[in-house]
Amino acid sequence: TSRTITTRRRVTVLQEMTNPQARKHLPWQSCLLPIPFLALGMWLTWVTGNEFYMERQSKAWPTTSGILHIEVGEYRKEISYQYRVDGVDYSSSRVVFGEIGNRTRSKEWEEVGCRPEGSALEVFYMPDKPRESTLVTQLCEKASSNLQVGLAFLLIGGLAAILILIVLKKFTEDTASNGG
Repeated sequence: TSRTITTRRRVTVLQEMTNPQARKHLPWQSCLLPIPFLALGMWLTWVTGNEFYMERQSKAWPTTSGILHIEVGEYRKEISYQYRVDGVDYSSSRVVFGEIGNRTRSKEWEEVGCRPEGSALEVFYMPDKPRESTLVTQLCEKASSNLQVGLAFLLIGGLAAILILIVLKKFTEDTASNGG
């Protein structure tokens, strides 16, 4: 069965990596293992860290009035708002910092989404870049868990990279001592 074949393959790979006589070549694909973990971890940590930074800065941002626009699609509701700063019109959909993925799950998004179309809103905007704005100057409830997941992926990827480097070093030493 396929489960038996998979188990046998795992045993074979482990034997190849640990037994200098059984392995002639270390599979190069093993060097690629940490890359997706490190890439996802770096991306998630960067994005969430940036949201933490923006949230702190937003507490000192000026405000302007805006108008809520709600578009109800087949599967979900889309929220956006328009506002004006120094005679220039802007549009945004950020409700709260730290929204990654399905935004309809945050309580802040739900609070804004319950308002009727065309409602007046208080919009906080970045003075240097008015196109950056938010309706709530805090992090959504799930932002810290996004950071924790990103850090966990970095840790897993880093440990996998270290383990692979140790195995590669041992493989290189064993190959050199066995005459190539």
